[in-house]
Amino acid sequence: MPYLILLILFLGLLFALAALVGSLCQLVLEGVKTYYVNLLLAALPAGVAYWKNRSWKGWYLYGLLLWPLACLQILLVQRDVYGWVGEKRFKKQVQREGAQAFKPHNFLRKRKNLDDLMAELNGLTGLGSVKEHLEQLFSRLKADEERRRRGLPVMGGGSLHMVFTGNPGTGKTTVARLIASIYKEMGIVRTGAFVEADRSSLVAQYIGETAILTNEKIQAALGGVLFIDEAYALYKEDNPKDFGHEAIETLLKAMEDKRDDLIVIVAGYTGEMERFLSSNPGLKSRFTNYIEFEDYRPEELLDIFTSLCRKDGYILADEAKSFMQEHFLQLYEARDKDFGNARTVRNLYQAACYAQSNRISGTALEALSDQELMTITGDDAAVAAGRQPRLQMEGAL
Repeated sequence: MPYLILLILFLGLLFALAALVGSLCQLVLEGVKTYYVNLLLAALPAGVAYWKNRSWKGWYLYGLLLWPLACLQILLVQRDVYGWVGEKRFKKQVQREGAQAFKPHNFLRKRKNLDDLMAELNGLTGLGSVKEHLEQLFSRLKADEERRRRGLPVMGGGSLHMVFTGNPGTGKTTVARLIASIYKEMGIVRTGAFVEADRSSLVAQYIGETAILTNEKIQAALGGVLFIDEAYALYKEDNPKDFGHEAIETLLKAMEDKRDDLIVIVAGYTGEMERFLSSNPGLKSRFTNYIEFEDYRPEELLDIFTSLCRKDGYILADEAKSFMQEHFLQLYEARDKDFGNARTVRNLYQAACYAQSNRISGTALEALSDQELMTITGDDAAVAAGRQPRLQMEGAL
């Protein structure tokens, strides 16, 4: 028994050593396949045994202990088993990497490759014109990269900075975050950092502090994407002395000086963004990719609602589905520039869940079936939409 414990401890020590060496190789030698390094490390003792003409026992020990460890490394190579080393190695870059920085709960989380990210983008509800525009952009970037690889000339002058226009809740932030990750996998950016900003995080209250705040956000986004939501708020037409103008000038300088290491995406309402881009001669020339995010149609809003139910295990009754379909149609026809799109759907979904919980709380919960515990009824949907449910109406009569 003690020998078995020693063997397990020995195997664990070897695996930790292999993970450590593989991690350091991955961090120092970017682009090197880590499992190649680990297989080489596993094969090294066998090569020494063969070179020294050792007995077959050396080969047996090698195959028994080291080769399975290397194979285990291959199975885990696409997972963040190296995060704990990466956290130490990139400690100074955590702020710069923003939302993409390593977090302990990501340990053993499967990494998403380019195919996974593209599938996630294409799997988003609606956004047909957005996906088409991005597909054309990605195709051009792939072709340019192949030309560079072959030493062929590449069309110059193109900018990757983007303008997203549209109403709230149309997926602008979600798409921008995916673009940062996709660009990282394509090799367009270094870190894939995604940093969000708005007027409150870029503009200070006192003279000289706005440039400092803006530069901090820029530094955090280097190697990735700086996403500025409601960017039009930086420009105050009726107040030329507003500090937002300083933020714009600082941003423009960084977009020029760091154009090979920073991608800026600005977003906001269509009309306001047009006025914002016209406020400074340098702004329009920096942005060459304009993408309009259209409002979700009623059937797309219903798809988002049902997907939220499915994700959390709720069952949407047929009468609830019909009610929400009619409700989304009414919301869509009465929409204005403040129409919340997916945000409105999420609010309705949460309200429906609360209504369902309140409805069943008046009964003996242990007596309910699993289906009854997870079903959203038509009355729940009516309460969520602010209408009087059918049962209350019948009671009033």
